[in-house]
Amino acid sequence: MMSARVFQLLVLACLAAALRAGGENYYHLMITPQSPVVEIGTNFTATCMIINTAEATADDLFWNLSKTTIPKEQYTKVNRSALNVTITVTSAGIEWLFCLCKKVSPYVVLNDGKFIHGIQLSKVYRLEKPENLSCIAVQEKTYISPYISCTWGAARHQSTHCSATYTLHVKFSSQTFKNSTCGNSARVRLDTFPNHMTLEIWVEAEDKLRTVESDHLKEDAGWFVKTNPPSDVKIFSEKSFPTSLLINWTQPIAKEYLRLMYDVRFRPTGSQNWTYVPLEDIAKDIQSFRLQDLRPYTVYVTQVRCKNAVEGHGYWSNWSTSATKRTPEDRPTSKPDLWMIVTKDDVTNQQQVQFVCKDPVFANGRITSFDMKIQAQKDKVTNESKSIPVNRSEADSSSSQRKITVLEQIHLTDRETVKVHVTAINSVGKSPEASLGLRQKTHAFAPVEELKVVSREGQLWLEWKPPSNAHVSEYVVEWVSDAQMDWQRENRNARHTAIKGNLMKFVCYSVSVYPIYSGWVGKPASAEAYLEQGAPLEAPSVNCKQGRNEAKLGWEEVPRHKSRGFITNYTIFYTSGTEKRNVSVPVNTTTYTLTSLHANTKYDVWIRASTVKGSTDGTRHSFTTLRYASGEIEVIVVGVSFGFLFLFLMIVLLCFYKKDALKENCWPQIPNPGESTIGNWSPDCPLKVRTHAHSVRCIAADCMTV
Repeated sequence: MMSARVFQLLVLACLAAALRAGGENYYHLMITPQSPVVEIGTNFTATCMIINTAEATADDLFWNLSKTTIPKEQYTKVNRSALNVTITVTSAGIEWLFCLCKKVSPYVVLNDGKFIHGIQLSKVYRLEKPENLSCIAVQEKTYISPYISCTWGAARHQSTHCSATYTLHVKFSSQTFKNSTCGNSARVRLDTFPNHMTLEIWVEAEDKLRTVESDHLKEDAGWFVKTNPPSDVKIFSEKSFPTSLLINWTQPIAKEYLRLMYDVRFRPTGSQNWTYVPLEDIAKDIQSFRLQDLRPYTVYVTQVRCKNAVEGHGYWSNWSTSATKRTPEDRPTSKPDLWMIVTKDDVTNQQQVQFVCKDPVFANGRITSFDMKIQAQKDKVTNESKSIPVNRSEADSSSSQRKITVLEQIHLTDRETVKVHVTAINSVGKSPEASLGLRQKTHAFAPVEELKVVSREGQLWLEWKPPSNAHVSEYVVEWVSDAQMDWQRENRNARHTAIKGNLMKFVCYSVSVYPIYSGWVGKPASAEAYLEQGAPLEAPSVNCKQGRNEAKLGWEEVPRHKSRGFITNYTIFYTSGTEKRNVSVPVNTTTYTLTSLHANTKYDVWIRASTVKGSTDGTRHSFTTLRYASGEIEVIVVGVSFGFLFLFLMIVLLCFYKKDALKENCWPQIPNPGESTIGNWSPDCPLKVRTHAHSVRCIAADCMTV
């Protein structure tokens, strides 16, 4: 420690002497070392010297890191004219370290530019040993490329600039080839690839502070080789081997360069799951392989790859291009899936049964026909046999969705029993026989109990309890909508299941569970359900018959294909001006009477249909209540009519009893001119008054005796 301090003092003394000899234009402060490279996470010590002046001492100096003053606790006084500082390098990036002097004299103030000096700190992370070195040489045409490409683990801390150089070395025999880079991969070109020779490969990392090497890879040259995939892959099928396919291929490189082992995988077309042949089942250095235990009449996709046959050497090639072939047909090995659809004849009211079936799961070929035998028993047993041809394409036979074939429709009475036997036929042979029986209604088997259907996790789930005191052999789950009908089978121990078909949202399905008793169909238990409910597509349109203070509304239920869920209720809205009222009615209601309405008033009315997922309003209907209630006008008319009749009768009676007075007033008596004495009258004749049996009339002062 003392020797290092002495050495530092000698260096400072030499620098100071050299700077004094240079003249007055030099700075009075000098930092050493100049332009250092420092390692992040370590301590760095710098020394500031005072030269060519006695105006300041080490006690007048202080340090700044960038713009931050370093605490005095990190200072160490070397002598009167030198001051050390020790800092910890904690972050990446370039920083400046400055030595400055306090303003202790007028000379220092006037020459402050000479009393400052700074150095740039170039920071680097600690150089790490390259790890996980791996190298590969690929095939070009018919030989191995002379280029060897290598990669190694990237440094945990990467600088933005090239702070370290990595050199890849490849050595064989007495030759060494190398290439340098700043990254974590490189490629070296050899003169030729050294087949069957030992290669030694390593990486050397170097920065301004140190040099480190990776572990050396020392392996046979074939250890690094990746060949091309096998070419010209072909598949052959043989009619006598319906569960087997023969694969041939061409090896990508000559045996003189490399002996190869192979890997084979295959899958049915449409599937994403590959089946791999165990490597121990494939001999090395071969060019053909036979796949066994395949499904008949199934299209298979096959691929092959290869690598160095030496255990642990080389890389697997890419997979070859796919080769496709169908296995030959074989006799169906499973039964057709036989089922029925039961309906009522609208004319005869008899039971109609339509028998349908799906192709066998293991049809092993293209189904060409179904043989069907019907045994009916009412008063005696009758047998009927027939063949139903079908036209299946290769696509139908390969599809996972088995087609439904309608076989026969028959009429049954309540007292009739029938049993049907069906076999499926392809070009090779017949399938095992499927049977289905229907018993008389009075002897039908018991249904399952407590059936529940719920929508959960995007599926319809069913739960039920088995019939009591009955031996069920299996269950059939059937679901029917307006546009779809399908079924699936469950084993005898099933108590719950999910429907496996492609169900649609917002569609109502009638789900039934049938217990099967050794081929005989029991009574079904049924329930309706939706995979997912939504708001109705439409609401009912209302029709109205209005009165004076009430209005009778009527509507039709929302069609099932437009309800998109179970209708929970209908809400009737009606408004008059700013007044708005509503009333909810049960879902099974299609009429309702609004009461307490105002007479001679216009109303708007509409109906809202609701499900658990939303509501939809119907179209508005306007009506105006009557001014008078029904029958009110008739009462008024009848009352007025009776009033007029009473008045008429009163007038007639009055005229009858007062006819003389009416006659005298309405029709006065007119004198008879023939009895007049106007001719005997003279102005000179005095007026004679007769008091007996005569009356006197005076007209314009003249007198006349009548």
